[in-house]
Amino acid sequence: MSERHGWDRAFVAGLVVGSAVMAFGVVGLLADTTSTRAREIVTWVAGAHLIHDAFVAPVAGLVGLVVARVVPRGWWRAVRAGLIATACSVAVAYPLLRGFTRDAVPDNASAAPLDYGSAVLTVLAVVWALVAGYLVGIRWLAARRERGTR
Repeated sequence: MSERHGWDRAFVAGLVVGSAVMAFGVVGLLADTTSTRAREIVTWVAGAHLIHDAFVAPVAGLVGLVVARVVPRGWWRAVRAGLIATACSVAVAYPLLRGFTRDAVPDNASAAPLDYGSAVLTVLAVVWALVAGYLVGIRWLAARRERGTR
């Protein structure tokens, strides 16, 4: 990290804030749960890290490599934003798509009352329509500038 790029201050600020947030979470976990529950949570967090490192990160890297080779250079930013929005939307919706809330509370019909599959598809359609609109807009502006310079 170099002082001339201004990364040192941002890194230290992020480290301080992030450490405070993590400490708050750990203190809350230890204060509000029994040792058995805390052990379950620690096991879940460790398992989530293993799944991330063994599956999610390599798949994301491979998708990035493939998309970087297939997608034209000028489109990469928009496509990358669409991919990130897609991954976040699916990750957030995954428990609802799998019906985990219905399984957890089977006698409560309001636990997951909607058709989450079509909702996620709608969100993804909007995300990729925005990406496509952005790319069309970029091409239109480039063509307009080119006509103006002739």
